[in-house]
Amino acid sequence: MSYSDTPGSSSKLSSGQRISVPDGWKWTDADSRYGDDYRSGSKQDGDAPLGILTYLEGKKFVGGGSSSAKTPNNNALEINLFQETLTFSTATVQSIPNRGFKCQGDICLNAIMYLQTVNDVTNCQTGLPDGSPSLIHAENGMFIHVPATDKNPVVGATIGRLGSIPTACPSTSKAWSPPPPPRSTDPLEVFPALVAANNDTARIPQVLDIFVKTGTITDEIMADPTNVLRAVNQTRNILNTITLTISTNAQAANGNASAASVDFTLWIETVGYQVPLPAGATMNAGKAVTVPFEGITYTLTPPKDIVVPAGGQSIPVQVTELQYFQMVMLQFGILSWPHPTVSTLKPDAWSVDQGDDAWKGV
Repeated sequence: MSYSDTPGSSSKLSSGQRISVPDGWKWTDADSRYGDDYRSGSKQDGDAPLGILTYLEGKKFVGGGSSSAKTPNNNALEINLFQETLTFSTATVQSIPNRGFKCQGDICLNAIMYLQTVNDVTNCQTGLPDGSPSLIHAENGMFIHVPATDKNPVVGATIGRLGSIPTACPSTSKAWSPPPPPRSTDPLEVFPALVAANNDTARIPQVLDIFVKTGTITDEIMADPTNVLRAVNQTRNILNTITLTISTNAQAANGNASAASVDFTLWIETVGYQVPLPAGATMNAGKAVTVPFEGITYTLTPPKDIVVPAGGQSIPVQVTELQYFQMVMLQFGILSWPHPTVSTLKPDAWSVDQGDDAWKGV
């Protein structure tokens, strides 16, 4: 819309219609009418930060894990081995003004969008996660950084998660302290489907012998899914970890399955690798070389010419990876069933630029 702030003028809309504005009308920021001190709290200075979300911004993570959930009609326990892709946007949702009230100052929020897809790859023939992919979960949403406030309430920076799932209901979660206590995956304390040797119980897959043999589904994993994460970590060189815990109690919903509560713990990990350089090759300064290694495609750009020995040479690279544990309590009528999920995710690609410390000593 084009306009003029001349008193008594009229403005023409793009549709050809016109509006008339009274004498003294001026187009301006509404808050400027009250001056800089119209509220006891001040606006947040500068751009809204992302906090720990900077580790996720613009990255794509791939990996897999396991989950279990009850099906409402026959109370069968369904166990899935899955592959997952989790993609984060750049900070496209920036500096969202959030109004304070009375003594509260305004704050600005910042957020990154995410898209999560999960495919079931449970293979009852091999007992491994190598079956034909079948989509079982798709979710989009955002992680929101809420800066600290020093008046009503006095609280440090927090992270919120807003997610929408086609098969269920939208939910909003916020990270608070202290974290929620651990929960059992057994809603009834003694639940036959959680015993792997019970082959006549209501369960998908019903017979778990091959999974017990391969170690992908066991009594210990069904009782405590975080055993999967601990087993994976025995072969990982984790240098640093940032822990984010988010918890919520959802409002009543009208869907068949309501998420009565959600507890989500995300570990943002710095993992060390010795990435091999192409043996016998000459790497030129400033020229990128692509090296696939342990599920990650590395783009290596050396700061100088490097002649790699025929016997091979490697550089130490630090990569951001993710692990998470999520417990959703699904409400089917009057019953609440645990729906635990664990996953370990790597970035699909990682760049080692000319200024990276990995090149020191090469």
